[in-house]
Amino acid sequence: MTDADTPPAKSLAARVEHLEQSRANNHVSAVFARFYGPFAVAAPAMSFLPPFEDVSSGPVHWTYGTLWQMAARGGPAPIAVLAVLALVALLVVATVQVSHSRRVPAAIAACAGLLALMLIIRPGTGNPTPDLTDAGVAEIVVLVCCMVVAIVHTFEVRRRKSSV
Repeated sequence: MTDADTPPAKSLAARVEHLEQSRANNHVSAVFARFYGPFAVAAPAMSFLPPFEDVSSGPVHWTYGTLWQMAARGGPAPIAVLAVLALVALLVVATVQVSHSRRVPAAIAACAGLLALMLIIRPGTGNPTPDLTDAGVAEIVVLVCCMVVAIVHTFEVRRRKSSV
């Protein structure tokens, strides 16, 4: 059925309803974009802070350094570097692009969750396991906040789509 086959009142009402729904969805994405922008700045900045304390065990002294220094030595840190880069890219996309999709916030939540989990579990650090520095605790807090915002955004987009 084309617009020529439908009465003008029905197509106009449907168009107005569609535009109102798009405007509401744009408003939701714009609200969440205000949160994603600061996270997009904080994530790469915090990757240059050392998340782990240095460890001394007898005559042996381990220094972990920043995420980038750990990635240069190998182990699971290159996975974290890729996750940080993906997270920053997704946060920038969510900040500047209005999207009605749940994919971007869900991917943000997944990347932030992976990074928070890696900081909590501390893979590849060996024994004794190092403590988190204040920067490491701050990184976990920022990542958990980012994950919560993205999850709420995902469910808000879902709620808006189901109310159509």
